[in-house]
Amino acid sequence: MTTFKKDVTYTDEVTYELRDKCVAVSLLTHHAPKAIDFFASRKEWEKGVKKHKGNFITVARSIKKRCIYLKPAFWKKFDKMGFGYNKAFDDVYNMQESPLKVIKRKNFDTKKLVWFDGIADSFYALDEKNPMSIPYRISYIGGITNEYFDLNKVEKILKANPYVWDIKNIAIPYYNCSRNCNVAVEFMVRLPQDTHDKICEYFKNTVKAIHWTCAVKNQFVYRPYFEGMKDAPFDVDVLGIREAFRDANENEDDY
Repeated sequence: MTTFKKDVTYTDEVTYELRDKCVAVSLLTHHAPKAIDFFASRKEWEKGVKKHKGNFITVARSIKKRCIYLKPAFWKKFDKMGFGYNKAFDDVYNMQESPLKVIKRKNFDTKKLVWFDGIADSFYALDEKNPMSIPYRISYIGGITNEYFDLNKVEKILKANPYVWDIKNIAIPYYNCSRNCNVAVEFMVRLPQDTHDKICEYFKNTVKAIHWTCAVKNQFVYRPYFEGMKDAPFDVDVLGIREAFRDANENEDDY
C-alpha cells in the first residue's frame, strides 16, 4: 500500500510516502537551510500520528530513529573494513540516497534501511532492538599478543573460522611493547548476528552495563575471567581460542 501526502504549516512543510513497514519523509523547516530527509518505522510514525492527532509536521519532528538508505558502494567497502577505513564516517552522511526517490524503486527493500547511532558507532536495522553485527579490526591493544597466547595456534584457529579474515602477525610498536609482549595477531571479524544479539542482550539486560555496546568488542579476545560468566547465553570464548591461551611470563617488563 502506498500513500503520498504533503502537509504545510506556515513556513514548515513535510512530504511523506508510506509503505507497509516504513515511511519516507522530507521535512523542510524555517530552522534548516535544506530539507531533512529520512526513513522512519511505520510503527513509530503511526504512534506519533495518534499522539499528535494528525499534525504530521510535529510527527516528523518527533521521530527519534531517523533511518537512512546508503548506496551499495558504501556497503561494499564497509562489509570488508567496517569503520576502519579513512572517511568511513563521512561516507555515512555523504553516501545516503533520497528516501522519496528510493522508496519508488521496484527493488526497494526495507532490510537495507538502517539507523546510525553516532554515539556508539552502530547501525540498527529497521525495528530492531539490537545493533547490527559489523566488522571489527582487532589489533594489539586489548588483543591477542605473545604475552598470553601461542600465536601459531591462534592463527590456525582463526584461519578455520569463516567469520574472520585478513589475519596477520604484526610487531607491536616500541612505545607499547615489552620483552614478553612484542608480537600480536591482527585480524578482521564479524560475528553471526544471532551470537552478536546474545552478547548485546546479556550485557544490556543481565549485566546492565552502561556502555554495553563496548562490551561486544571486548568479548572477542578470550580471557580466563570470562569463565565466571556462568549465566551467559553464549560461549564466552566466541572465537574458540581458549586452547591457545597460556600464562604470561613472570619476568618483569624490559623496555
